[in-house]
Amino acid sequence: MDHEQLNKILPYLGQVKEKGNEIHALYCPFCSGGRHKDTYTFAINKSTGAYNCLRGSCGEAGNLFTLGKFLGVEILQEKQSYFREYRKPKKIYKIPKTKTADLTKPIIDYFKLRGVSEEILIKNRVTSHKGNIAFNFYLDGELVFIKYKLPRKPKSYIDPKDGKEKMEPKSWRETDARPILYGMDDCDPSQPLIIIEGEP
Repeated sequence: MDHEQLNKILPYLGQVKEKGNEIHALYCPFCSGGRHKDTYTFAINKSTGAYNCLRGSCGEAGNLFTLGKFLGVEILQEKQSYFREYRKPKKIYKIPKTKTADLTKPIIDYFKLRGVSEEILIKNRVTSHKGNIAFNFYLDGELVFIKYKLPRKPKSYIDPKDGKEKMEPKSWRETDARPILYGMDDCDPSQPLIIIEGEP
């Protein structure tokens, strides 16, 4: 890759640092680090000119030519050279349209037995839907995913299609919504993160 072209870009990226064969910008020029101002998530490969942002809600990717175009910097694409472009397939996720309701007494009692107070449920924006628990997943302040759970033990039932006894599911999710970590908006990227299984 022509490093002269790369050097044209660098002044427009602000504070940068080199790590191996990559140049990392303090803030992504596309998302500016998002709501939490995440740092050094944007990297350019010095050999190929390919770039991408590792923030899930950004994910911008391309080559030095497209980056220059975005920043308003003229980058020449010579015939004898090329910029290899990195593009990860982007799935189109649906924003949940389900309207959930306030917590019900059975749900509050269910969590109380597990040592989780009503105040904590409200703080973590837990709601209800048709009597079931609704865990709401937010990304940069936007509701992007909902997971539902029974506030009791699953019951068996006879499937009318085949006449066999089956157990109802204890949890299920909003279809085609974006799966992320629960409580993601409460995370501080500058602090250690402990990931455990189960929303409660």
